[in-house]
Amino acid sequence: LATLERARVEDTLALNLVAPMLLTSAFSRAVGQRPGIVVFMLDQKIANPYPDHLTYTVAKGALHMLLTMCAREPGRVIRFYGLAPGLTIPAPGQSIANFEAAQKTVPLGLSPTPDEIARAMRFLFRGTATNGFTLILDGGASLSPRAGDFEFHGVGGGQLGG
Repeated sequence: LATLERARVEDTLALNLVAPMLLTSAFSRAVGQRPGIVVFMLDQKIANPYPDHLTYTVAKGALHMLLTMCAREPGRVIRFYGLAPGLTIPAPGQSIANFEAAQKTVPLGLSPTPDEIARAMRFLFRGTATNGFTLILDGGASLSPRAGDFEFHGVGGGQLGG
């Protein structure tokens, strides 16, 4: 909270919440009553928030709420899903060694690959009687308490349990 800056908050919310809301609205108008699918890219942090990346995490939580609200809207034939991956690629400036060590801190000892995320998307697109759920792909990270983001693993706080 002490480091929040209005411009950065607005930029993060614009990218991670406002843009998906506006795109979803435009898509909804464009398809009318034809079937469609919207997948919101979320983050495992929606199930297991930790104190860093406050604005980003709040934006993803709000986007998850938007998913629920859209899925509940009566009379729509659009299906809404969330895809919430965990650690997938190294953070900017994170070493490969640190990234690989962070992957091992989750219950399964691994995290999703871009290919696994693509397979999950295909799964969602093939469904017919599903709507409004979020698929978490994170090797179990959302089930384990964390003191900080994966990018800080081994740098004073990102390890499990504090």
